[in-house]
Amino acid sequence: MRLRAALASFLDIFRVCLRFGWIGSYDKVRDPVFRPRRGGENAVAGLRRRRRKLGLLLPRGPAADRLGLTWTGEIPTDWRPIAERRKAATDFKKKREKQARGSPTKRGSPKKRS
Repeated sequence: MRLRAALASFLDIFRVCLRFGWIGSYDKVRDPVFRPRRGGENAVAGLRRRRRKLGLLLPRGPAADRLGLTWTGEIPTDWRPIAERRKAATDFKKKREKQARGSPTKRGSPKKRS
């Protein structure tokens, strides 16, 4: 029964793929519909900003060309290697923890233990 149900599901999906021209060389029933979305420019700008911040290279290809995301080969001026970014993050974290505890100079000199 399970095999028959799985085969029926596969055939349904296969028929839909054939009907819409996703498989085979049949004519497509419908043209692809591109729905414009609001805020697309802001989303692309945010994506580019996050990629530059993280030091990721931008994608290549025709879709990236259309979206304006192609990498031209120049490395951004604010790019830093991963090791440098990790070190800066740990240094910042240590500094913040030290400030949260309070520095020993503010409370007086630390006592010596014997």
